[in-house]
Amino acid sequence: IKTICNSLENQEFCFNKWDTQIALESKEFETPKSIYLSHDLFWAERSNKSIIKNPYKELIFIKLQNMTFPVVIKSLTGFSSYGMDVAKTFPEALHFLNQKSGNEDKIIQEYKDGLHFGLEIYGDQENFEVLPPFLFTLNKYGITSPKQSIKIGPFNFDDEKYHEKLQLSRLKKDMEKLWKTFRFSGSIQVDLVFSEGKWYIIEINPRLSGMTLTYSALKNSNPQELMLKSLVDSNNFPKNQNITLCNLKIPVLSKADFEKLAQNPMIKRIFQIDNKLAKQKRDVGFCEIVFEAKNYCELSKVLELQALPNENTFFQDFLAK
Repeated sequence: IKTICNSLENQEFCFNKWDTQIALESKEFETPKSIYLSHDLFWAERSNKSIIKNPYKELIFIKLQNMTFPVVIKSLTGFSSYGMDVAKTFPEALHFLNQKSGNEDKIIQEYKDGLHFGLEIYGDQENFEVLPPFLFTLNKYGITSPKQSIKIGPFNFDDEKYHEKLQLSRLKKDMEKLWKTFRFSGSIQVDLVFSEGKWYIIEINPRLSGMTLTYSALKNSNPQELMLKSLVDSNNFPKNQNITLCNLKIPVLSKADFEKLAQNPMIKRIFQIDNKLAKQKRDVGFCEIVFEAKNYCELSKVLELQALPNENTFFQDFLAK
C-alpha cells in the first residue's frame, strides 16, 4: 500500500530534541541556544570511584554560566511538557541537574520570553499548505502545557492588522523553507516563539497534533478529510473560514453534560477522551472544546474570561483590546 507520510529519518530527528536542534542550526533556522547533557558522562563518578574530578560536568557548568537565564531543562524525548523544569538562575539550574532522580540525557535550552504559537502544515513536496498560527497561553512556569493551554486564532498571513507586528510573511517563508528543506510529507506541527522580532522554532512534531481539531473547525472539515484532501485532492483543499476560534480543555464530563454542552451554538467542535483504566490522573482524559466567534471582541464576551485560568495575563489583555 503506497503511503504518504514522514520518513522514519524525519520522525527520528524530531523525536530526539538534540537532533532537532542540530538539524535546525545546520540549515540556519532560528532556535534557542542549547546544551546537550549526557547523563552517563555527567555522573561518570558513580560507576567509577577512581574519578576524582569530572571534566565533563565542569564543562557543562561553564557552558551553563554563559547562557542567558532563565533556561528550560528537558528530556531529549519528553512530550506534553512532562518532566520539564524552568530554572530562573544558575544556582536553581544546578539544583535541578544535581538531583539524582532520573537517568535520561537532557537538553538545556535558553528560555525565549515572547509570544508562544503553534501551527500545522499539510501536504507533500509538490503541494502543501502552511496553516495560520494560533496563540497559546502559558502556565505559571512560562511554558505551554497541552492539556491546560488555551489556543486562540488564527492569525492569518494576509491580515494586515497583525502582519507587520508579528512578521507573519517572514514566518510563512520560514515554514515553507522548513517543509522543503527536510522533505516533510503528510503533516507536521511546529511550536514557535515570537521574541524580539524573530520567530524561533522550539519543537517539530511529525504527526497530527493537539491543534488538528481546531484546524479542522477552521476549515469546516474533520481531521480525516483534512489529511486526505491535502494529499490526494490538494486543488480542493478546504478553505479557511473567516472566523475566530478558541480551543480549551476541561475535565471529563458526564454523558448528560457532554450532550448538553454540545447543543451550545457557539461551540464549533467538542471531543472527549475518557480513559477509565488510567493509573495516573494526567492520563484520565479531557474534554476538548472549540468555540467560534466572528472576532476576538465577540469571543471575549462569549468565554467570560474572568472564569478562565489567569496564568497568562497577555492573553486576557489582548482579548480585552
